[in-house]
Amino acid sequence: MNTVGNRKRFTIKSVLKALGNHPKLGLERINYKSDLGYYIFIYNIEEGYSETTSIYVNRLSHLSIEDWVKHGKKFINAMEETKEVVSIETGEKFTVRRATHNGSS
Repeated sequence: MNTVGNRKRFTIKSVLKALGNHPKLGLERINYKSDLGYYIFIYNIEEGYSETTSIYVNRLSHLSIEDWVKHGKKFINAMEETKEVVSIETGEKFTVRRATHNGSS
């Protein structure tokens, strides 16, 4: 990593590496004008199905790498969170995970 001012420069690849190269996580920049944009974390649930969360900064360096890792971990945790639910019809308890495609859009 190079330094810019007092901060170290880093890349999307280094952010993902700091997050342990999670196999389902991606990070991309979205451009909506030639010099303006923002970033999204992408959690790939299965082929063709994913969830995203947006980070509204124009440049990767607008946050520290520690802040990127904090946002990434929070998103991963939300996607991998499990909850116990009870069927209204049968009273049966079962566990659901948010990052599971159930066949509906």
